[in-house]
Amino acid sequence: HVILADCEDAFPVPPWLEAPISYVGPLCRDFDFTWVDRQELRDSLGLPREQTLVLATAGGGSLPDVEFFRSCCYALSHLYPDVHGIMVGGSLARTFGFFHYDLAGNVRVTDFLPDLPRWLAASDLVLTRGGHSSLWELALLGVPSLCIPHSRVDDPFGERYACLMERRGTTHVLPERVLNSPTGLADVVRRMLADEGAKARMSEAGLRWRDRTGTREAARIVLEVAGLPS
Repeated sequence: HVILADCEDAFPVPPWLEAPISYVGPLCRDFDFTWVDRQELRDSLGLPREQTLVLATAGGGSLPDVEFFRSCCYALSHLYPDVHGIMVGGSLARTFGFFHYDLAGNVRVTDFLPDLPRWLAASDLVLTRGGHSSLWELALLGVPSLCIPHSRVDDPFGERYACLMERRGTTHVLPERVLNSPTGLADVVRRMLADEGAKARMSEAGLRWRDRTGTREAARIVLEVAGLPS
């Protein structure tokens, strides 16, 4: 039995595969959607209610992400005083710092945030490198995002999957070369923050998938195949 953690349009099945196939939807952590109220979240996290928040994250971070964080930090500093930025850089935040790129003092750089989904849900916009789980979590939380996937050399699958999520309406994909111009990236972020229609469409497109998460269904199938009670 083959369990595919997505929907039918994501992974074409080769005709020679004879095993039963179940598309269960994305495998994501179970969110408590009762706390997805941006203003209440910001209060609980100690964030100002009215200030625009942009969060940049690349999972655990790896060497190809150094330029991503440098450019994001520089770009977000150019949006002072309208934007407060948070960069979650994993081990890269400890190794490289990036603090000298925060020219205006409006960007918080950290290696880790406990309960990251709450911070994502409190954000007006997220800058991400993509990844299957990250893009789905943002979609299910209804958070607009700009995705700058790794090059095809570093991650052949990442860009293709990011473009699939863009077609689903949950994110907007930018080419990696945008990182060569932090001021250009700042302009893109500024335009996206000002485009209420685009942000609303992204949010609505993601929220439509809330009933398609597949963690419990995948577990049920595994237990059934193993002959164990579910």
